Amino acid sequence: MTQTRIALSALVAVVLSIGLAHATGGISGRVTSAQDGSGLAAEVNLLDPNGAWLQSAFCDVQGNYEISDLEAGDYLAAAFVPSLPDYVH
Repeated sequence: MTQTRIALSALVAVVLSIGLAHATGGISGRVTSAQDGSGLAAEVNLLDPNGAWLQSAFCDVQGNYEISDLEAGDYLAAAFVPSLPDYVH
């Protein structure tokens, strides 16, 4: 059995706007192969700290993803790679 590792990087940014009742921001990053650094076609699921699903995003061909309109807080991001169905990171 060949095991493939992927890397999931996330950049969290909170954007403050005057006149808004609360701050919103987003998470973006890139899902890559740990073997060669190439981008992977993946689905990134955003979860709350208890593991409840909140949103999903699909990576582009370079492995980049973005999830927006998030309130400030803690989140977990899990990447599912269809070409590696047994692998979630």
